[in-house]
Amino acid sequence: MKLINLMHNLYKKDKVTIDISNAVYNLESKVMNGIKDIVNQNILNTATWFLSQKEKELGIANDTDDINIRRIRVLSKNLSNGKSSVDIIKEIVSGFGINADISVNNLVLTIELKNAESNTLINYAKKEIDEIAPAHLLINYVNYTRTHDELKRFTHDELKQYTHNELKEGVLNE
Repeated sequence: MKLINLMHNLYKKDKVTIDISNAVYNLESKVMNGIKDIVNQNILNTATWFLSQKEKELGIANDTDDINIRRIRVLSKNLSNGKSSVDIIKEIVSGFGINADISVNNLVLTIELKNAESNTLINYAKKEIDEIAPAHLLINYVNYTRTHDELKRFTHDELKQYTHNELKEGVLNE
């Protein structure tokens, strides 16, 4: 709101008062925009120029222009914070938009990827997991997707009862 709007009608026509009011309004607008920008930089989902500083701080190599991948990698580092657990690994994987079942048995960390379509995101997720997973665990990634060769023996009428995801990963009644 402009300062002039709060003043008595006598001052609303004075050129000097109007100029001072406009100057204050313009300065206030710049300050408010600056504050909004700083707030946005501290929220990971809206950060832009602040990501470079966070990447340096966390020791993350900036090897992509995709701002969303950069945000996810910063989030992954913040989540792990030098610690590792199945829950943290699940959070990192889900941060990349990947659904996965994760388990640890006999010193093997098994990450069964579900509905993982983007190889780029999978590769970035693997890189982050490799960095935080305990060194004594073997990491086994399982990404099963049914191929066309497996489906070509069925007719269209037989397959139309299944969803796309069921065809990719589910059990088909033979």
